[in-house]
Amino acid sequence: GDIVADIGAGTGYFTIPAAGIVGPRGRVYALDISPEMLKSVRAAADAAGLACVETALSTEYDPGLGESVANFALLSTVVHEVDNHVRLLRAAYRLLEPGGTLLIIEWRNVPMEMGPPPHERIAPEDAARMAGKAGFVRVLAALLNEYFYTVRAIRPGRDTVDPGGRP
Repeated sequence: GDIVADIGAGTGYFTIPAAGIVGPRGRVYALDISPEMLKSVRAAADAAGLACVETALSTEYDPGLGESVANFALLSTVVHEVDNHVRLLRAAYRLLEPGGTLLIIEWRNVPMEMGPPPHERIAPEDAARMAGKAGFVRVLAALLNEYFYTVRAIRPGRDTVDPGGRP
């Protein structure tokens, strides 16, 4: 029953499994700047009989869905692709409803043969700081595996006040 926004969905690597999780009462928006990628997602969703998947062409800093339309948003290996990281995170913030969760997955900034060049990678603590600058709270960075880390962040809502009384 959740509403998920997969921002920078690519071929739907996360979109299709998310659709299975949210089920027929939920919705998954696959958002991408590439019409070709969205065609690929649409074909995969249709082949799997996933009517809860919608595709939408976005721009670099505008998902194109309006405000407060999802309770979960995903940015997987997308943040390092843009010039203005905080602007992208603010766009994700607006897309989420109050209390919604953002999950960022990014390449670790350690030497490895795969992934973007080292100068494009973002350190986990920097990604977490950017999420805070974009307005998110309860920001938590964690290593995912030898290649990736995650940053989980919450758009403040009525239930996101910390014990010190700050949102």
